[in-house]
Amino acid sequence: MQEQLAELLAVKVDLVSSNGLSSHIKRQTDQEKQLIYEKI
Repeated sequence: MQEQLAELLAVKVDLVSSNGLSSHIKRQTDQEKQLIYEKI
């Protein structure tokens, strides 16, 4: 999935679970995250 997203978005993509982030980083990413999905 990471490679597919990077290819589609033409940017580097890092995927981690929310439990894998420090609490400081998690607060920041929670404010900035965007849901991206494709309806099939």
